Amino acid sequence: MEKTVWTVAAGGGAVLVLGALLVVGVHVLPEQAPAPLRSVSGAPRTPFLPRFEKTPEPDDFRGVTATAGDWRLQVTGVHVDGDGILTSGAGEQVRAPAGMTYHVFTLRVVNRGTEPSSFAPSAATAASVAGETFPNDPEAEQVVTAATEPLLLGPGDAADTAVVFAAPPDTRLYEIVLTLDYGAVFANLEARP
Repeated sequence: MEKTVWTVAAGGGAVLVLGALLVVGVHVLPEQAPAPLRSVSGAPRTPFLPRFEKTPEPDDFRGVTATAGDWRLQVTGVHVDGDGILTSGAGEQVRAPAGMTYHVFTLRVVNRGTEPSSFAPSAATAASVAGETFPNDPEAEQVVTAATEPLLLGPGDAADTAVVFAAPPDTRLYEIVLTLDYGAVFANLEARP
């Protein structure tokens, strides 16, 4: 399943139109804490399963693709770390906050453009079926990928990278959204149970 999400922005901050993104869920910026959705009255909403008959599992993301601008992304693997500690091949470690574990998404990124380009998402957000959102953890991503610079890919080139989220161990994620090109382009990857 490949999904294209389009975005239009006008200078001066006057107009911002987002395609299908407005339909898929609520997202937070990296400096915001995850919070449950609330109705207008302030009462918590009932947890939901967007278009699903069963709760998504991590493997339900495997194979999901999205296009965003010149980029094509495909989830090639998902790992939920059991102890909240990620270790690089060089032995460097990062710990999830107390009561959290890491959800690691491996992505295959392809430059579909006609010129070399750097793949460097400015943010990413994961949404759970309980209505919570979780920002990505750039420090954990650096440990997992051992990359200190953005991926530079020529036309048609592909590479693997990772997006990492800290969330409670029993969290069931249903989508991740990557923000690319300084917030002007979004890639939406939704589980397929």
